[in-house]
Amino acid sequence: MLDDYDNARQAGKRRVREAMASGQYPYLTSLEDLVPGALQGGVRNLGLVEIPIKKIVGTMTKGRQNSFASNFMPLLGASTEFAEKWSTLYDSQMEEGIREPILAYEYMWRFYVQEGNKRVSVSAYAGVKDILANVIRIMPFGRPRDEEEAAELRRYQEFVDFYEVCPLYSIEFSHEGDYAKLAEACGQDLEHGWSEEAIKDLKSAYGMFERIFTEHGGDQLDMTAADAMLIYLAIYPIETLANESKAYLDSQVDRIWSEITLAGGQGDVALVETADAEETERGSRKIFSFLQRGDAYTQKRPLSVAFLYEKSKEESSWSYAHELGRLALESEFEGAVKTMAFDDCGDEQKISDAIDQAMEAGCQMVFTTSLAMMPITQRAAIFYPEVRFLNCSVNLVSSEVMTYYTRSYDAKFIMGALAAMTSDNHKIGYRANFPIFGAVADINAFAIGAAMVDPRVKIYLDWSGSRNSSWEELLEREDIRVISGLEMIRPRQASREYGLYCRDENGMVHNLCAPLNNWGKFYERLLRPIVRGTASLKDRQENRSLNFYWGMATGAVELILSKHIPFYSRKTAERLVDAIMSGYINPFDGEIHSQEGMIKGPKAPRFSSREIISMDWLNDNVIGSIPSLEELTDEARELVAVSGIDTVTEKEDAR
Repeated sequence: MLDDYDNARQAGKRRVREAMASGQYPYLTSLEDLVPGALQGGVRNLGLVEIPIKKIVGTMTKGRQNSFASNFMPLLGASTEFAEKWSTLYDSQMEEGIREPILAYEYMWRFYVQEGNKRVSVSAYAGVKDILANVIRIMPFGRPRDEEEAAELRRYQEFVDFYEVCPLYSIEFSHEGDYAKLAEACGQDLEHGWSEEAIKDLKSAYGMFERIFTEHGGDQLDMTAADAMLIYLAIYPIETLANESKAYLDSQVDRIWSEITLAGGQGDVALVETADAEETERGSRKIFSFLQRGDAYTQKRPLSVAFLYEKSKEESSWSYAHELGRLALESEFEGAVKTMAFDDCGDEQKISDAIDQAMEAGCQMVFTTSLAMMPITQRAAIFYPEVRFLNCSVNLVSSEVMTYYTRSYDAKFIMGALAAMTSDNHKIGYRANFPIFGAVADINAFAIGAAMVDPRVKIYLDWSGSRNSSWEELLEREDIRVISGLEMIRPRQASREYGLYCRDENGMVHNLCAPLNNWGKFYERLLRPIVRGTASLKDRQENRSLNFYWGMATGAVELILSKHIPFYSRKTAERLVDAIMSGYINPFDGEIHSQEGMIKGPKAPRFSSREIISMDWLNDNVIGSIPSLEELTDEARELVAVSGIDTVTEKEDAR
């Protein structure tokens, strides 16, 4: 009917006005204009596919672009032959639906129509979600212009791999690695074709979640419905979306909506770097001012706290260090804080069992001391909203789980300077663990500290979490005798090869200094406002993620200097400690050079803490590289999956 055509035309004219007002192109985009020579990349005929209409964004060739607004609503006058054909097609759509498929080219998730513009227009006006199309995929070609484009191409290749085993166009992620996570959540992988039933179940589950996501206002967030569904699947099994009522699913999404909106860029991520609750953050906001006041805890009414360790205290230096912190915490508050510890929480079931036991024991706070525990911690925080959960990690976003970690790059900067004073051949070895948030900042701070003492120094980097690690061979081949090794000693495997040390001609190890994470001080200063009653465990701040990131100035990190280091080396190190703690020196002030060139000019502002934590480049005097995901051990891959820096990707994706 022409009345419907007129309504559709008015919708098209509104879109044109809105687009022009915001400086956007108001008509359909032509792929010929967008990507000249697009067919050079090669094509793949995908056959007859059901595609989402909202992903159809233009035409393949120049032609009738101006006949439609960018939302595919018609623009030509009501008296034209075009309007008459459109109206006839609309009547057919309303009576029996459009049966003839369109012909469309797909390029980077989006579709460009070769035949069937009016069919798309009519379907869009009628509110149809999907349309049948004979689809030809155009593969991207040429070299990416920058890292952002390279990342997008890697992400698209992941989608292509996903489509090969599960041909659904509706699911689009914003981050690398998420298709693999989705497959795992569905009990599948990206190497073997999924059954028709598995594909049907995922399509149904996604359709239900997308509907709920949109009804909650998800289209206003900087994320896709698939991004949000992955957050949901980290907490609830996918079967829930198929088996539960919409009302029940609505309530589930309500419970985790603050997590979703925070991930979608609609929240505040606070990085707290001072431990003094009386000081102000950025000059105005007190650290604990967002928390309500609570009742003080006493010996008669103690605060009950649980600690979960991934490995046993006897086998893991990391667990042992946190255990010392737990014991120091109990001693400091003299009965006002009671704690319990759970060893060997190395898998999902053991973590869940330990948390359940802690809940049965009445614990009001739970510290999970490994970043690998974060997904389970987040899930537990949803199910036990009256309990405060904290995870030992940095730069992970959650409104339900606070995170905490030590800022060690200051100490590494001083260690680098001391190492350069000691080395007589301008070579220093550095062994890192895993390429997670904060690790590269430690390496760079060390390298910068060394270069400020010896401009000719080179830092030879090796990763213990790499399958290709050849640490001892590297030291011998390069005649490296000054080494930054493991930070802590394993309780049952005592060794002098930790911290900063040197080897003499006879292979004897001489320790120079070592960083110390003082977890006792960290936990004591973190809990003191709660124990005193100046902060409450019960308060929750919607759309806010709180990260405690404390360094040397708070006492959470110390640098232990050996009594055997030369007098002037000790004096220099001590002065650097004073300068760091007073804020006079920052390792990343001034001009910075990476292996690829200048990162920051001499007058550029100081890096933000978040930029430092997320560093994915190496200083220009570092010999080595950041390993790819496929080069890592299984343990390292698990940690990187939770908290890995952005450049840790599959080599095949980068090609």
